[in-house]
Amino acid sequence: DDDTQESFYAAVATAPIQQGDEILCSYGTGQDSSDELLFHYGFVPQEENEFDLDLMEDCGFDGWSSTLEEDEEFIVKEKLEGRHKIIFDFRIRLKRAQKKLTEGSYTD
Repeated sequence: DDDTQESFYAAVATAPIQQGDEILCSYGTGQDSSDELLFHYGFVPQEENEFDLDLMEDCGFDGWSSTLEEDEEFIVKEKLEGRHKIIFDFRIRLKRAQKKLTEGSYTD
């Protein structure tokens, strides 16, 4: 909304809806990885998502055996963009938070 600077989704019926009809809301295309669902809708599925395998292969997932410093160097060296950069940025944020927790420098 331009007046209030709020974002929202609007559901538009494509057919008449009768009182008592069930209305379902789907998220994504049914072929979205968890990162896409998190980015666009703010959640990830509770169950395993078969489309995460493609994501992990695309991003060179190595079980996160690399260090925080190696990830920070990698993101600059490889000049990551788009989805890959978003994923590595998120991965780096998680590792930084873990490091702060481990060092005891992270407080509520």
